[in-house]
Amino acid sequence: IHQPSSAVFGSFDQFLLLNRGKVMYQGAAGDLTVYLSEHRYAIPPHHNPADFVMNLAQTLSDAELEEAGLYLKDTRNLPLAERLRAVEVINVCTQRASKHSEVDERRVSMLTEINLLFIREVRNLVRFRQPLVARFGFSSFMSLLVGVIFFDVGTLSSDVPKVNLYRYA
Repeated sequence: IHQPSSAVFGSFDQFLLLNRGKVMYQGAAGDLTVYLSEHRYAIPPHHNPADFVMNLAQTLSDAELEEAGLYLKDTRNLPLAERLRAVEVINVCTQRASKHSEVDERRVSMLTEINLLFIREVRNLVRFRQPLVARFGFSSFMSLLVGVIFFDVGTLSSDVPKVNLYRYA
């Protein structure tokens, strides 16, 4: 859960905090305040621990977090090949994240936006057929219901007298 409220955070038994592919904290959620205060980052009173730790992760650099000892050391006894593979995966993920974090601020035309929205809607319709069938069924049912209710409403029967509205003008 990304940045839970204090009520939701209070219901956690265990807490795992990842930052840029590295473990910052893993353990009991109630021990997070003690852990952070041991590393010179005390949570202010009446402050949501999740908000505080997210703020730390976003504002401090990797070097500062490393220096403060907030990144946990990997104590697993893995063979060298697995350790190298894990480091390689983390590096690839970090590179991909940095590539996608750049915001492209170029403007596109309204026609391009409409085209992309249309393509997305068609893909969603193809992916999720049950809602499409349900929509079609509901629309058909409502059409039939309205048709039955208003069937033959516009025709005059022979026993209703015709009124000339222009005679009194």
